[in-house]
Amino acid sequence: MSINTNFWASETPSASADTGRNRLEFFSGADKLSVGKEAWTDKNGVEKRGKTVVLDLNAVRGCPAAVELLRKVVKTL
Repeated sequence: MSINTNFWASETPSASADTGRNRLEFFSGADKLSVGKEAWTDKNGVEKRGKTVVLDLNAVRGCPAAVELLRKVVKTL
């Protein structure tokens, strides 16, 4: 699989959730989970995406400690 740093421009999230404070998006084709702050509107009235970080799920999958950490986090929910 080639690395496409602009997967968000070419792929529609297969699932998403908006908590009101964060937006989570799962890009199954790219195997990525993004978590961003809420959107904001600039001085021209254009809505902008909040600061976002991306979790490379393929990298997580290859690290048992990371998988276990995510399991612990999900259990707290």
